[in-house]
Amino acid sequence: MSISMKMRQITFFVISISFLLTATLRADEPLLKPCIPQSEQLLVTGTMLTGIAYQIPQSQAASIPLTHFSTSQPAYALNHIKGEYGEKMMNNVFTKRTLKNAGGWSEITPFRRGNGTQGIDGLYFKVDKNGLPRDMLISDAKYGKATLRMTANGKQMSKTWIQSHLKETASGYRNLLDDISKSNIKQVGGAVRNNAKLLIRITTVPLNDKVSIDIWKTPSGEFNYFCTDKSVTPNLIKRQLDRSIKYIESAADGNAKYRPRLFSYRAEGKEHVFEISQLDDSGNKMLNRRIIRGEFSKLPVEYQNTIKSQAQRILHLQGKSKEVTRQLTNEICQDAQKFDQLVTNPKWNYIAGLDWQAVKLSGLIGSISIAIDIGMQLYETGKINVKRAAVTGGVVFGSTMAGNYAGTQVSLLLGRSSSLLSKVGGNLTGGAIGSVLFAGGLYLARQVDGKTALSLGTQGVIISTGFSVTSYLVAHGVLMYATTYGVTSSGVAIASLSGAAQTSAALAWLGGGSIAAGGSGVAGGLALLNAIPFYGTIAFAAIIAGNEIYKFTKHLTKEADSHRYLIGIINITRERVKTEKQREWLN
Repeated sequence: MSISMKMRQITFFVISISFLLTATLRADEPLLKPCIPQSEQLLVTGTMLTGIAYQIPQSQAASIPLTHFSTSQPAYALNHIKGEYGEKMMNNVFTKRTLKNAGGWSEITPFRRGNGTQGIDGLYFKVDKNGLPRDMLISDAKYGKATLRMTANGKQMSKTWIQSHLKETASGYRNLLDDISKSNIKQVGGAVRNNAKLLIRITTVPLNDKVSIDIWKTPSGEFNYFCTDKSVTPNLIKRQLDRSIKYIESAADGNAKYRPRLFSYRAEGKEHVFEISQLDDSGNKMLNRRIIRGEFSKLPVEYQNTIKSQAQRILHLQGKSKEVTRQLTNEICQDAQKFDQLVTNPKWNYIAGLDWQAVKLSGLIGSISIAIDIGMQLYETGKINVKRAAVTGGVVFGSTMAGNYAGTQVSLLLGRSSSLLSKVGGNLTGGAIGSVLFAGGLYLARQVDGKTALSLGTQGVIISTGFSVTSYLVAHGVLMYATTYGVTSSGVAIASLSGAAQTSAALAWLGGGSIAAGGSGVAGGLALLNAIPFYGTIAFAAIIAGNEIYKFTKHLTKEADSHRYLIGIINITRERVKTEKQREWLN
């Protein structure tokens, strides 16, 4: 169930309980009714603050960078995100268009060193119908203005660099073959493969000129494989691995041919630019070059699908919600430079916080406030003042919008230093401003007096401050606990990791484990942390509401006692007058 649905259910539940309490505690004496309006407005304040706390993370989502949710990692450009985006673009272009049209080409997974970003980006085999490798293409992917770098093994994509990494790839596949030979390997369906692909590195090996095999190691240490050809057996997989290893080793020794290619993807204005270049052995000279460019709607369908699918994948792995993912994907498609803006520092955007979702949620909160006001009017007078209810709804709508806008703007500014702090500061600011404007609006509309307006504004600020500070401490503590005591799906202590890898692992642990292991992954962990301010608001609003109910009940008891006392005095006096004992009243 989504948070928005829960929020609506909880809000209407609070309203229902308030009406039930009101009906239960109702007395005939008009002395009790003056205390009703302030409790009503406080209930509306809590509802409004809940909406602001929920909406601010949604409003800023289109403007904050694609960075990991961390209290210590600044929201600066993360080059590995750009690199992965460009690499996935390259693989799709090569495998789904260029090489597919050439016929007989299949992707094979190269070996990577270090953090998984060092090595050959793309490795492709051309195999015959019997599965024998006949040719190989080696490519490197670059995003934006990135160029080939000098390394300890020579310049990227030079002959010495390629041969060095081919040897590492052959060694990695040899180890994989040995591991598979010593253990069982299980065939699984496509759904399991698709889940595993999100967080586990899958090895792809061509079976023949039309079919490939996906192989991966599960968190429990077992090997799984998927192939559209259900007749594929473990022995056939071992044979194809051995063939691939021998061809890679031969190319590393200079005895088998390969084709070096440089792929780049960049944004120029609103145009998407794909470039594929053939390189010489030194990696310096481009022998020929092919460029495909244009605005999204003018690109070939395969390129449009590539841009859209890879943008969605990156956004999903960064924990964006489905709704935000759709919105940002559309923006990236229509404006090629949008992705660059998302992976760099958050830039000030005066319209952030004025999105359609904020309007819809503010309208919902305004409608709820109108319902509350009408209910209270019926209780107080038995009549409905439409103008008063409309004014209340308008004040709530405007203050909710203003609070969300102010909170989103503050959140974006604080996002340069800490993602957690940005949400806390945003919710504190948004809630405080929303509360003050709400109280001031009711005062100007002459629906509350100055003392009541001051009380409402003060209590709203207290709620905002309390839940913001508390949610920051709780979220920080939860993340630190996961970092200190959590373990990855493969059994590695998260505390032994560092940087983005540590943060991702901690979030996946909070999300119940990796998607491949049956959990909700990084996105689930982010959803949990993002929900803390929302539930924090409800908790503090409930505390204040509980206090009001307590005061209301105490007021009820006091007034009832006073009523009984007065009635008793009146009855005694009436009896004394009737018996002529109260002679001074006889005349």
